[in-house]
Amino acid sequence: MTTLRTLSLSALLLAAGTTEARADVGGATPRLAMQAETGKGAASPKLESGTPFTAAYIVEHWRLHPDSPPLENTPSAQAPGYVAKKLVVGASAGDLKLPGASEMSKKLQRILEAMKANPALKNVRGVSLGQGVALGMSRGGPMEKGIAGKTYLMAFPLRLEDKSTVHRTDGTYYTPGEGDSLNVVVNDPSLLETTPEVLGTYNGHSVVRVGSGLGVVVLNTKRPLTVTVNTPRGPQQELNPDLMDASRPPADIQMLVAYLGSGTPTWNDLARGNVSPTSGPGRLLGALFTMDWKTLVTQKAR
Repeated sequence: MTTLRTLSLSALLLAAGTTEARADVGGATPRLAMQAETGKGAASPKLESGTPFTAAYIVEHWRLHPDSPPLENTPSAQAPGYVAKKLVVGASAGDLKLPGASEMSKKLQRILEAMKANPALKNVRGVSLGQGVALGMSRGGPMEKGIAGKTYLMAFPLRLEDKSTVHRTDGTYYTPGEGDSLNVVVNDPSLLETTPEVLGTYNGHSVVRVGSGLGVVVLNTKRPLTVTVNTPRGPQQELNPDLMDASRPPADIQMLVAYLGSGTPTWNDLARGNVSPTSGPGRLLGALFTMDWKTLVTQKAR
């Protein structure tokens, strides 16, 4: 069920902190031995820039074990998570009337469904999933070169011992609180810094620095992401100011940025190899780096 509602984009950009589930005692499901060959932390394989790709062991886990049960042997980790069914599309009343807005909303919803079908996020346990779609620029302002928007999934850790945890009639659980999010932003170059830090490629996608973590950029254009600019410090690569082509249909996805919205502690844990592949951030990272984003950005209107 999809509901169109007038909301500001900022109201839908939820804070992405982390919430650790307290350890439970007991549980009958044996722990799955994780024997990925990929190194962790400083031993992680490196991208072309020399930056360690610290999510490699998580990606390898989901490639080898697409039907992986939770690695943590606790009731909370084993509990089936609720997946939100109602979807609110947030946008200003004016944005909803723009040419291409309805079509872009449908494209973002199809991206969202593809994310939920990813092995790392399908039939989740240990977390519940929230979802959303919004139209508009992340930092506000007019959409002058195509319809911009965002879709996201948030993973909320389950804590069965928490009195606020809800046990739903379908057998799933939801614990209110904070969570990490997998964010997908389209046609909004302003999300990137003036000098995007392209670290290398993985799974055919450009890996970039987004905040304190990593993300991917996928282009559906022949225009380059960056251009060479002469500065007092010498030539440097800066975000192409003409990346977006205003002559294209407004609902064309010309660029996509996908990234994990999370607090610094999660990235620090990842750098040490301490993020479980079946935790909330582990599942989101698994999806982030295994999704076929290129197919999704070239989808046709339906």
